[in-house]
Amino acid sequence: MEAKDNEFLEIGGKALFKSTVGLIPFLGNTALEIYNEVQSKQVERKIKRLEEFYQSLDARLQTLEDRINKEFVSKDDFLDVFEETSRYIITERVDKKRDYFNNILVNSIISPICDFDQTERYLRLLDNLNEQELSILAVLDNPYEYNRRHSMIIKDPSDNSLLSSWQQVTAGGVLTKLLGINIHILTESITVLWSNGLIIDNSLDKKLHTNANPIYVLKDLLTHKGRNFVNYLK
Repeated sequence: MEAKDNEFLEIGGKALFKSTVGLIPFLGNTALEIYNEVQSKQVERKIKRLEEFYQSLDARLQTLEDRINKEFVSKDDFLDVFEETSRYIITERVDKKRDYFNNILVNSIISPICDFDQTERYLRLLDNLNEQELSILAVLDNPYEYNRRHSMIIKDPSDNSLLSSWQQVTAGGVLTKLLGINIHILTESITVLWSNGLIIDNSLDKKLHTNANPIYVLKDLLTHKGRNFVNYLK
């Protein structure tokens, strides 16, 4: 079966890429080849992951049609990064990481900058990071919001019920409390993030003398690369 221009791609009775084949016509055959390869191995969990990825990507691109970078999706390199993304998703056990792979591809498609090398770097970087390291990045992206969503683990002295007093805190101390992990595990994860250029040097030693919320010691620990990478995960 071939996917033709402006037709939906139907696999196993399911309409996958119903809109995407129209938006990116030559993608259909590549998507079908990958699906047939995975289906031939008859591993149900991998087939399900791929189907979910196809359906999610299709729905998202339909809503983002006006933002698609036509230059990016018209090059052969796009098929390479699409295939690479598909294969990462097929083998990834963690739901959240599969979502992140999907997000990297979508954000690359709608980026005004056509940079296939960056997309591939981000895919490989994500593949090498574990859940703990990704959780740290989520904290550092917006420390106050993360704390708020997790019932203010780090209490805010500006709350009238609390007595405000000056204190000196460290980024390492706040992170261990916020994430509920010991300093040794945290240090291992921080080392990985630093070695990949995602956070600043000596980030755990950063100090803040404050009578406000200690969470602010975690501000500005991401590097420019780290900030950009995190934005592609959203």
